Amino acid sequence: MGYSLGISAYFHESSVSLFLDGNLIGFSREEYFSRVKGDTSFPRLAIQFYKKKYNLNSKNIDFACFYEKPLRGFLTIMVEAFKNLPEAKELIFNNISNIKNSGLFFAYDMAKNLPISRDKIIYCPHHLSHVLSALPFMEKQVPHTAIVIDGVGDSACTSVYEVNKGIIKLIKKIQYPQSLGLMYSAITDYLGFNINDGEYKVMALAAYGNSTCEQKFRELVDDGCGELNIEAFQYYRSLRSSYSEEFVKVFGPRYDKLTTYPAIGSSEFCRAADVAFAAQRYLENSVCEIFREVHERTGHGHFTFSGGVALNSKLVSKLTEQDYIDFLFVPPNPGDSGAAIGAGVFATLKSGNEMQINKTPFLGPKPDDLDNPDVKDIFLTKCALKTDLWGDVAKLISEGEIIALVDGPAEVGPRALGHRSLLCDPRNLGAVKKLSQEVKGREEFRPLAPACLDLYVDDWFLVSEKVRASLKWMGSVVYPTDRCLRELVSVLHVDNTARLQIVDNRNLSFYQLLTKFYEFTNCPILINTSFNSGGDPIVLDVQDTISTSIRMGVEYVVLGKTLYKTKKQ
Repeated sequence: MGYSLGISAYFHESSVSLFLDGNLIGFSREEYFSRVKGDTSFPRLAIQFYKKKYNLNSKNIDFACFYEKPLRGFLTIMVEAFKNLPEAKELIFNNISNIKNSGLFFAYDMAKNLPISRDKIIYCPHHLSHVLSALPFMEKQVPHTAIVIDGVGDSACTSVYEVNKGIIKLIKKIQYPQSLGLMYSAITDYLGFNINDGEYKVMALAAYGNSTCEQKFRELVDDGCGELNIEAFQYYRSLRSSYSEEFVKVFGPRYDKLTTYPAIGSSEFCRAADVAFAAQRYLENSVCEIFREVHERTGHGHFTFSGGVALNSKLVSKLTEQDYIDFLFVPPNPGDSGAAIGAGVFATLKSGNEMQINKTPFLGPKPDDLDNPDVKDIFLTKCALKTDLWGDVAKLISEGEIIALVDGPAEVGPRALGHRSLLCDPRNLGAVKKLSQEVKGREEFRPLAPACLDLYVDDWFLVSEKVRASLKWMGSVVYPTDRCLRELVSVLHVDNTARLQIVDNRNLSFYQLLTKFYEFTNCPILINTSFNSGGDPIVLDVQDTISTSIRMGVEYVVLGKTLYKTKKQ
């Protein structure tokens, strides 16, 4: 019996995956335990959790694999920066001064937190980690093309692999700084959102825009030969700004992160929306062209798509419209956090084990896994059931209540799927608005997502079979049927898309709740959003659940398959 660990750290959300004899048995982000959203530090708390739970030690660990080649990545950034002296002087100094907080010190950090022999510490190429992160979740292992697009990994920003019967072959690579991911992050920065956190807001904002500045955007950021004009950006030579002064001259002053976002319909909102629209359209066209060129070269119509750019669900939907794509699989966590799973696969294969297919996106800690004091009786009152648990909860939702649902292991990916969720009735526009703006404090332009019973999905949504498998974790947006347009406009964004979650009986508690809600209302859909307050990670355990419920004013909580009501404080 041997364990294999995959670890991502130092840049995006640090994470740990754990495999036992080829089976993926655990996945945790460091932010679960530190309560720092997007925690990028070495995941010592996540490692300590698994070390204690499974008695991990040097004898029973086969390999611990880091998700990239850190020296290659460091040198790639530095070489490009030195080409851009003196502008890049501050960037170079910053990279050198923070070298101890980088992957170059991964082995040192491992030795402090989980001492194992050096020959058990291995490194996987970054984009290969992304490719491998999809494989445990693919129920049918068929020959396919794997495309990875992100900010930068090691030296590449886009990579294409052929995957066939266990053989993975790199066939195309686009080098840094030619990065579609960093281009989109630069627009995120310009529009007043945080890089590595606000890109999904740009995608939502784009739906309000039009093509007013699309031509100007393309002329500025494209070199005319299918590559980025990197002179429009600064991410490769500056710490202070990711876009150039020329960008500001063309599109106007940047948006301030510290002020309230402009109201929908205002001139400043429309300016932002039009820039977001242009960036989203440029990204979609560029990525579709990459897929088309690869298809012409390989003849494959089956694809996996990973890397941070694959989190753009509107882009994924656009890809499904292309006739050269027959099947498109996006894993539940395609970003750098999920690359820890790919690193774990690499370690598993290195140990001689065969990777097993995993059928659940719920692999995180359970609410009662942490040894915290039981304070439920102090802050919560157990509700006496009138019928059964899910019947009572469905009735409360149908009466306009917002329910927090915390059930079993946490989700692998960034989207809540019914294990750490806030839920309300999509027919009740008042409840939907309250959940979005009062409880969650979200910007007005951001939509909420629907979760629908699998048996009734096609009555309400137009789902492409190409991507259906990835809708269990909201991998793509979809369009509504006429019935949905008439009856449930609350689940739709302004562009008539919905980031749909399909719920089947493998997500049992959520499935049972939706079934009861359907029996009461003839509606098989609930609004589902992540259970966290602004700036915090999604809740993990009992204490997080209680404190977040009280702060957000959520009255009813399902915790450990028991219905509670928060006490008045």
